[in-house]
Amino acid sequence: MTKRVHIAHEPERPGGVDPFDTTRPPFDLEADMLFVATTVATDDLARQHPSLRFLGVAGATPLVAWFARVHALTHGPEGDRRRLDETTGFGYDELTVIAPLRERRVFVPVIYATQGLTQQVGQRYGMPKRLAPMTFFADDTRVDATATLGRGRSEVQALLLASGRILARPFDRAAPWWSWPAVFPSGSFIQARIVRVPRAQLAHVAGTLVLDEPWLSEPARLWPLGLFVPRLLMRLPAPDG
Repeated sequence: MTKRVHIAHEPERPGGVDPFDTTRPPFDLEADMLFVATTVATDDLARQHPSLRFLGVAGATPLVAWFARVHALTHGPEGDRRRLDETTGFGYDELTVIAPLRERRVFVPVIYATQGLTQQVGQRYGMPKRLAPMTFFADDTRVDATATLGRGRSEVQALLLASGRILARPFDRAAPWWSWPAVFPSGSFIQARIVRVPRAQLAHVAGTLVLDEPWLSEPARLWPLGLFVPRLLMRLPAPDG
């Protein structure tokens, strides 16, 4: 696949304002990301999204989610790159949910975030990004995160194991590399370019995933093993690929 971004249709722009006028792709995002997993009934997902073929085993589809703190965004074409970070008041928390499909793709049914700019930019790509109150804390030993949604609160507590440098080494040496295509309910898709993976720490996880989504009618207990990747650097290419 040569085209890395496809936008199925032009999204509506409040007031006619295009966020790409002031914050221009490609985008480099630097984030701390805690990856967790659970399962959902395949039939429930398929009922809401009948055109997709979900990967399932014994009637269950794995869900992967990441709780994240995005620390910095670098944007603009080469030669005119500009950086927004926490020293300038930029930074936000995010919860992203993905489900694997059968054709080496993943489906992203919903993304929650705490900041308006990332919602506007994400919707420009066709992402299902919504605003929601969230918290994210990480230090050398643990990660705690929450997302307060319509029907309840997703929350996770993770105890970090080892330094993560050995586990990260093959991913970092292979960088830069492309993720699988992420497909959105809008019909758009995108591939992220993974630029740097400095550490990847296994984590002992306790928590519950609660989403304001009809296909997840009950709180889902998270699997006990997760992965924390601090200061991951990824690039979202421009819509023209």
